[in-house]
Amino acid sequence: MHIDKLRKVETYKCREPSKFADLVERTVVTLKENKQNSDLEGGTLYAIVLEKIPQSLLSQYYRWTKEKGKLESLGELRQWVAEEAEYQVQTSEVKHGVSSTGGRQCVQPKTPSLEVRGAERDGK
Repeated sequence: MHIDKLRKVETYKCREPSKFADLVERTVVTLKENKQNSDLEGGTLYAIVLEKIPQSLLSQYYRWTKEKGKLESLGELRQWVAEEAEYQVQTSEVKHGVSSTGGRQCVQPKTPSLEVRGAERDGK
């Protein structure tokens, strides 16, 4: 899968952050293997990857880089995304448990449909 084809990470789907982390990892490894170290720094590729991260998570990434004294780069983003994906899995397990088959049990947050919200607003 190519990074610019990847859709934005949906944090309520607990496998999404892990898939995204794997893709970033593969991208960094491939760039290093091909000695394209300049692409690991901030630039177009880095900007494309950042666009795939929800705003709330992106602010956490910026906070992480500042607190840890890290430079913003694809290599550092790889480390943060891997950590964040693990935190997402842990959070899901605490909130929703682990399924008996050993897989991750993920639950999409329940939001009323637009129809129901409209009826509530209209007093029905």
